[in-house]
Amino acid sequence: MAVDFPNSPTLNQTVVVGSKTYRWTGTTWDQDSSLGAAGPTGPTGPQGDLGPTGPAPTINASAPLVWNAGTQTLSGPTIETASGAQSKADTAAAAAVASHNAQQTNVHGIFDVEELETQLGALEKAQNEAAASTEAHRIDATDVHGIPNTADVILRTMVDAKGDLIAGTADNLVARLGVGANGTTLEANDAEATGIKWSTTVGDHIAASTSVHGISNTSNLVYYSNSVVKDSASVAISPYHIGAPSLTAIQGHFHLLPNAIDTAPRTVNTTTNLATGVAFFTFFTPLYTLTVSNITYVSGTIVSTGVSMARFGLYTVDSSDNSTLVARTDNDTGILTAANTVYTKPFSTLSDYPASYTLLAGQRYAAAIIMVATGAGSVYMNYASPITTINSLPPRMTGAAGSQSDLPTSRTTYSNTASTPWARLS
Repeated sequence: MAVDFPNSPTLNQTVVVGSKTYRWTGTTWDQDSSLGAAGPTGPTGPQGDLGPTGPAPTINASAPLVWNAGTQTLSGPTIETASGAQSKADTAAAAAVASHNAQQTNVHGIFDVEELETQLGALEKAQNEAAASTEAHRIDATDVHGIPNTADVILRTMVDAKGDLIAGTADNLVARLGVGANGTTLEANDAEATGIKWSTTVGDHIAASTSVHGISNTSNLVYYSNSVVKDSASVAISPYHIGAPSLTAIQGHFHLLPNAIDTAPRTVNTTTNLATGVAFFTFFTPLYTLTVSNITYVSGTIVSTGVSMARFGLYTVDSSDNSTLVARTDNDTGILTAANTVYTKPFSTLSDYPASYTLLAGQRYAAAIIMVATGAGSVYMNYASPITTINSLPPRMTGAAGSQSDLPTSRTTYSNTASTPWARLS
């Protein structure tokens, strides 16, 4: 039969035709396949035939399954893991060992371990016993090495170099011996009666002062102690009264200081002009060893101007006059900028140079000065108007190195110069 569907249906609009329902999908009418409401339950059918009986279940009698009525579940027996069993075994073993360690009686056949002696304890007891025996021997005064009584022994300290008993000991000797060698009773201070007077030969030799080992009279000898010459009575002797000039005499004669070394005596001095970019070397040899940390130059009447580099230095010098810089001062542009002024500058540790240096007696050295300036100024010299040809004779007295921006670290050749700047190391 013909079905009359609406001409303009809406989405999901349904139309029932007999027992079938159609739904509009937006494009077509599709039969709705969804089920309707459930009908009532039908009657129970007859029971089917019973199946065959299965085998009886096997139950572990030592650990049976347990029914939990609350959770409606069966639980099996507790199974131990290998690591758990090992842990329990280790704990039990440790407890057994601890119990054994705590035992002190009947252990390995030892009735009581507290009665055992350790090596350290035995050694300490032996040392204490030995010390006690040694002390008992030390204080024993009778029958010692064949001496009936050591209290009767006369010590060397009781007798002087000539063999006489020292004052104050004779009474002790009388109290100890009671009689002399001839059996007579000793007088209070009768050392001779003891019969023990020592030989006087060594004592007389020690006291002798004439004709000793070829010396006519030892009281005329002098000796040197703490830089001072003294006579046999320990009285200081003037260096001018000794047969030859001493270091102290030379220092005094040339107006030198014992704690400073001058490149030359401060006599017959004059001034000399420096030149910019020229390092001037003055060579010298100390008469004595001294550790120094400063170097001094003295400006003349002409001052330095426009200074960019001014430095003092100390060089070691070998037998061929080759020099090596071993100490120097900082660059100080204020050096020689005032007339007739003493400029003392400390050694600088910059560039790993030392703050002090030890000058050795007899070793050759050179003091050096350099000025880089518009006007280099003047300094006082060692000598007045020295001749360059004489100064350059070996060993060289002075020298110069031109075209320098600073003190050279070493020098093997020098220009001859009449300038010999005076310097002091202190």
